[in-house]
Amino acid sequence: MKATELRIGNYVSDVHANWDYWAVKTLGEKRCYYGSFMEKYEHLQPIPLTEEWLKKFGLQKNESGHWCNLVESYYCYIEIVPFKNGIYSLGILGHYDARLGYTSEIKYVHQLQNLYFALTGEELQS
Repeated sequence: MKATELRIGNYVSDVHANWDYWAVKTLGEKRCYYGSFMEKYEHLQPIPLTEEWLKKFGLQKNESGHWCNLVESYYCYIEIVPFKNGIYSLGILGHYDARLGYTSEIKYVHQLQNLYFALTGEELQS
């Protein structure tokens, strides 16, 4: 992974211990501190975005099979639309189901965390 992809609080896993995940605590020029580890970015790997992660973040699956989360401060919904092969797209639904746009592909947990924060100013909580 690259340092430019990450923010403090992003979840990552380690290539040597991919059965677990950690939140990034500090970002350095060449290394990242997470959990109780300091590691080079090349030893980190992104976590694939799955339905399990969408549930952890509190999103609800609607009748269309899309995952939604109300952003009360903006009176809109964030909608995660599943495609094939673990690829998703993030959309914003305004009043009266007006679709305000969709992003490019999202494959990883940290991408969803970053987009959500950029759009709402709030962190996704697991």
